[in-house]
Amino acid sequence: MFYVTVFVAFISCNDVSKQPKAHYPNRNYQFVSVDKKSFNIIEQYYVPVYSSIYGATGRHEYYLTATLSIRNIGYTDSLYISKIYYYDSNGNLLKKYLDSTALLKPMASMEIVVPTNEKEGGAGANFVVECLGNNNLNEPLIQTVMTTSDLRTGFTANAVKIKMQK
Repeated sequence: MFYVTVFVAFISCNDVSKQPKAHYPNRNYQFVSVDKKSFNIIEQYYVPVYSSIYGATGRHEYYLTATLSIRNIGYTDSLYISKIYYYDSNGNLLKKYLDSTALLKPMASMEIVVPTNEKEGGAGANFVVECLGNNNLNEPLIQTVMTTSDLRTGFTANAVKIKMQK
């Protein structure tokens, strides 16, 4: 009976559809219903996440808190975030962070936290962020900030635009 319970608990933990959506730190975000076809610009970004790093000889794994920061750097146009997917080091989808499209007004930002106790991502984890916009849209600033739990050590990683097939 114990083995069945553990197995069921393990399967439940890995079901992407049952994962909690996101931890949005101290912010109220605006979510909207949009038709992707109404946008001139649809771009995806790969964002590295180091949810753990290795020290010394590579035998010691240290877990980090990671904050995904998405910033609309434009003064006039809104940015729409239609997808935030979180993958582990092996390319397996761990979480889908949005149920609907998030609206980022000019000069606004959005953050999502991957907590220190998330141990599935690994040193090669990543986000894929999909952004929607129209003609005058500035390219967003998308980064992750990784910190140790005591906040003594931290570093950033920048997003890279993914070439889209047309």
